[in-house]
Amino acid sequence: MITKLEYIEALDVVGKYHAQIGLIRRENIHLIKKTKVAEWEMLSSCSRRLIDALTYLRDFYIEDIDRQMLFRLRNTGRKTVMEFEHLVAQEKRLHQES
Repeated sequence: MITKLEYIEALDVVGKYHAQIGLIRRENIHLIKKTKVAEWEMLSSCSRRLIDALTYLRDFYIEDIDRQMLFRLRNTGRKTVMEFEHLVAQEKRLHQES
């Protein structure tokens, strides 16, 4: 039978473990390099309509932009979103190959 003291000690161990995991995750987040829209190497491959859309998001990082964010922009439709997703995927493939 587990005593109340053993139960409380076990909860402390679990709490310390969760804090340790959280710390590790926070440290790893800083290792991921994010790219500002203006510094994105695929920008030269973008259509004029995608460049216009990204102009509104110039203060964001490419890695943080998602479909919903693009669809909320004025004059941004399915083609623009699909082009952006295609270029992001293409960039990932290029980085994985090198």
